[in-house]
Amino acid sequence: MNCKEINKNLLFYIEGELSQEKEKLIKEHLHNCQNCLMLFNEIKETLAVIEGEKKIEPTPFLFTRIQQHIINLEDQKSLTELKPIFKRILQPVALTLLLLAGVYFGISLGNSFKSEKFEKTIVYQTDEFYFNDFQQESIEAFILNEY
Repeated sequence: MNCKEINKNLLFYIEGELSQEKEKLIKEHLHNCQNCLMLFNEIKETLAVIEGEKKIEPTPFLFTRIQQHIINLEDQKSLTELKPIFKRILQPVALTLLLLAGVYFGISLGNSFKSEKFEKTIVYQTDEFYFNDFQQESIEAFILNEY
């Protein structure tokens, strides 16, 4: 057997799936060929690592953690079902009420400044303006009369 045929059958040799005469031929070839022996050892080590990974035992609390995670997901799902109701119905209602409260507060604030004292101040300032105008008229008349 040449190296190419050995390489094709090496995995079957390791797992013991070949006939006895093919196993004998491969065994003799591995004693004589250093390259095929190195490949054989690499494959054997790789399979040993894979078998070691397969034998890892799960932690004893794995089931309870998974179960608790499922319960948490169900709780979150029930909370997310309320969010669309809030977004579709309660959010516009809350926004409308807030807007109406702002308009009412603005109107009441504007009406609080409209008092009798404020109106008297406006009337007083208007009277004073006419009074001052009257005094200025006499000065202007005086200057106009001079020329």
